[in-house]
Amino acid sequence: VELSADGKPVAAVAFEGTRQAPGGRYAVSIWRGIPLSGELTRLSATVRNGKGETVAELKRDVHYSSAPARVELLRDKSRLVADGTTRPVLALRITDRNGRPVHAGLTGEFHLSAPYESAEALDAMQARALTGLGRSAPRWHVKGDDGIAYLELAPTMSSGKLHAEFDLSDGEQRRRQELDAWVEPGKQPWTVVGLAEGTVGKKSVAGQMGRDGRFDSDLGKDARVAVYAKGPIAKGLLLTASYDSAKQRDDQVLMGAIDPSAYYTVFADMSDRRHDAASREKIYARLEGSGFYALYGDLEAGFDQTQLARYQRGATGFKAELSRGG
Repeated sequence: VELSADGKPVAAVAFEGTRQAPGGRYAVSIWRGIPLSGELTRLSATVRNGKGETVAELKRDVHYSSAPARVELLRDKSRLVADGTTRPVLALRITDRNGRPVHAGLTGEFHLSAPYESAEALDAMQARALTGLGRSAPRWHVKGDDGIAYLELAPTMSSGKLHAEFDLSDGEQRRRQELDAWVEPGKQPWTVVGLAEGTVGKKSVAGQMGRDGRFDSDLGKDARVAVYAKGPIAKGLLLTASYDSAKQRDDQVLMGAIDPSAYYTVFADMSDRRHDAASREKIYARLEGSGFYALYGDLEAGFDQTQLARYQRGATGFKAELSRGG
C-alpha cells in the first residue's frame, strides 16, 4: 500500500499495527501522523498484489478546519436553568466558512452579559487567588470531531436573556458574532425571610438609631415590617418579592451597590455581593417564566447591542421582556 496526501508521498507517518479480519480474508492497517495541511487534504492509496500489479485505487477527502467562522446554538443539547445550584450549559457548534465543524482542540474567547459568568473562568480565578492576577476572558474549547463546545456557566438564580459575544479569527481577519439564548427559572423551594418590630414606651427605635423624624415607615416611626419571598406560584411561574416599610429611597444605591462609606464584611475568596431584590423603592416584585419576565424595581435600561450608538443607564421602574425564540 502506497499512501500520498495531495498527490505527494507521505513521509512522516507511523505504522501502528494491522487488524486481521475474521476468516483471514483481508487485513486493515492503521497509520498515524499523516500531515494535514489546509482545510482539505486528499488522501489516496494504491493497493498492489504480490506481483506488483495495481489492484485498487482508493481516495478520500479529509476536512481539517482550523478557522472558526460561525457559532451556532444547539438548544437541544443546552441546559439553561436558573435554580441556584445547577451549572447551566451552553452547547455550541463551531464551523468554518464552508459550514464544516472545526477540529478538536480549537479554542477562542467569548464574553457573557451580566449577571451570567463562565464557571471555568471563576474556577481559574479561585485557583490563582493569591497570585494577584485578576479575571481573564473566558474561553470555549472544542473537544470532539463534531465541532461542539460546551460552556459551563456559574450557578445563578437570575433567569432572562443571555447575550454572548464570540471573537473569531481567520488569519489576519477578525470578526465578532453575537448570540442570544434564554435562561429559564428552575425548580426552587419557597424561601421566606422577614422581620417585624415595634416599640412602646418613652424611647423609640428610631430615636436610638439617631433618625428622629426621618424613619418614614408606612407603619409609623415606631414600627417596621420587612419581608423577602421567592418561590413558584404556578407551573412554570416564579415570583420574587420584597417589601420594607422603613426603606429610605435617598439612602439606597441603584442595583444594591456597596456604599463605600458603610461597613461591610470583606471575604478573602473573591466572592461577589449581589442583591436578588434590588430596589430603591420599598417594594420589589419580579414574575418570570419560560421565555419572559416582568419586574418592578432597580433595572438597567438602554440599547447596548447596537453598532452606531449605545445607550445604557440604571433606573427604578417597570421592565418586561419576552423571547419569541423560546
